[in-house]
Amino acid sequence: MKKRNPSCLFVGEAPGYRGCLLSGIPFTDEYTLVYNRFFYQLNSSIKVKIEMDNTIKPQTETSSRVVWDCLDQLPEKTIPLMWNIYPFHPSTVENTNTNRPNRTPNKAECELGKIILKRLLSCFEIKQLYAIGRTSEQILKKEYSDIVYLRHPARGGSSTFKQMFSDIYKT
Repeated sequence: MKKRNPSCLFVGEAPGYRGCLLSGIPFTDEYTLVYNRFFYQLNSSIKVKIEMDNTIKPQTETSSRVVWDCLDQLPEKTIPLMWNIYPFHPSTVENTNTNRPNRTPNKAECELGKIILKRLLSCFEIKQLYAIGRTSEQILKKEYSDIVYLRHPARGGSSTFKQMFSDIYKT
């Protein structure tokens, strides 16, 4: 992403257990890493496993599918940088087994995430921030008054997200 020098940043809430927790990239699941044109040259571990054993199926996440269906309408050079206000999966802190349900990060976690986000912003020339979901919007709107809210695609929000995305990017 540093080579692409994105001008926009999408800020989500926290990694989902079927998406970012596995891929390391917000709003990106294993399926996207393997099959999306944006990641074509990436030699991810899941891609290598699938090439070795075609019975392995990459994990999918609904939010990832919705976001990347929209992003695929854009020229590759305009793909935004994506991050989460809390870049760690919240349930991994208190739950070390494989059952790691998604949960909203608490205020302390979000405040820590803001520190990390500021460091990330110092590495890029971001002109516009987009909060995907109310959690990131509420945490960031005081310091970034021009942040634009996008409905999170989870829990019935996919149609609204797609419409808001289309309005912003004129797709």
